[in-house]
Amino acid sequence: MLRVLIIDEIVVSCEKTLSALNKTFECFIPKTGIQALVAANEFKPDIILLDINSPDIDGFETCKKLTTLECGKKPIVVFISATDDIKTKIKAYDAGGHDFIATPFSTEELIKKLKRIGELIEERNDLQNSVEDTQSLAMTSMKQASHYGYIMNFFKNLYHSSSVDEVAVLFFDAMKYWDLHASLVIRLDKLHYYESATVPSVSPIERKIFVALSEAGRLYEFGQRMIINDKHASFLVKNMPTDQAFAGEVRDIVAAIIEGLEAKVIDLKRQNGLDLVTKELTLTIDNVKQGVTTHNQLISSVITDMIGAVSSSFHSLELTEAQEAFFHELFEQSGQKIMTVEDVLLDIQEQLSLLSNQVALIIEDTKDVVVTTATSSTELELF
Repeated sequence: MLRVLIIDEIVVSCEKTLSALNKTFECFIPKTGIQALVAANEFKPDIILLDINSPDIDGFETCKKLTTLECGKKPIVVFISATDDIKTKIKAYDAGGHDFIATPFSTEELIKKLKRIGELIEERNDLQNSVEDTQSLAMTSMKQASHYGYIMNFFKNLYHSSSVDEVAVLFFDAMKYWDLHASLVIRLDKLHYYESATVPSVSPIERKIFVALSEAGRLYEFGQRMIINDKHASFLVKNMPTDQAFAGEVRDIVAAIIEGLEAKVIDLKRQNGLDLVTKELTLTIDNVKQGVTTHNQLISSVITDMIGAVSSSFHSLELTEAQEAFFHELFEQSGQKIMTVEDVLLDIQEQLSLLSNQVALIIEDTKDVVVTTATSSTELELF
């Protein structure tokens, strides 16, 4: 129901008009213009019926004071006066009035006019609410775009990180961006705990929480805290927002962050595995190379010693020339077969070397280059 503040002796003195107004609107009648100023703040009227000739304060002056009051909304001021000349009307509008009714007037006309003003007020309020809703939606969209931009930068920099410590730095930068206090555990070759990017540890109580709630689900809230879990990473948010709308945004954000952390830890695990395989393969190649060299030396020494011993004993064995020629040919053929085995070993060594080089190239191609952490979502152009 519209609220009407009546500062007019004519309206108040007419019982018929006052009764009709009270049936249609919520009315308040101060006794003086000064009381009207006080009532405007407390009653918060939608419409003010104002007599130009108020007893204690000029109607124009009252209107000027009313329009400067901080009462939450600006009421529509309708002047009422027996003076109906152009000069008075212009003065009323200049003082801040919105409409003018000359006396005498009919009660029906007054009610119709106030109802129409009420409709206009409702339309104005609807329009204002629509503008506020649009502005709120725009601000929300901009905020979400800002969050989206930061998440994208977080993933980009996470992809380029090459160690658990670098991952921790990016994680705590993200927590700082959203004003969240958190601790982190990464499960790689061992448990890596972080209270902050520079403090690689957590309190004994938080260690127990990480262990006890590691199987509690992806998102688990208790009190004003929430633990976010995955197989290779978990983090504990210690100051979940009390505002439900912002808390919902935080849940979406941390769900995305844990996905990025999990993928990166798996990638680090793969990288570490490739590095280990490369080192072991390189060591194996060195061992094979050394083994081939030792094998060649032993075979060469054995063959040389054998040929020399047989050759020096030919005269004492009383072999014929044909027999001597046979044994010479036999030793030469055996030596050639042994050299064939050596060639096979050398070929294996070469294949292992090629395999090692290929693995090294794969690691080099997938090696991440550390980049500076984004401090603002504006570093990523969204549109």
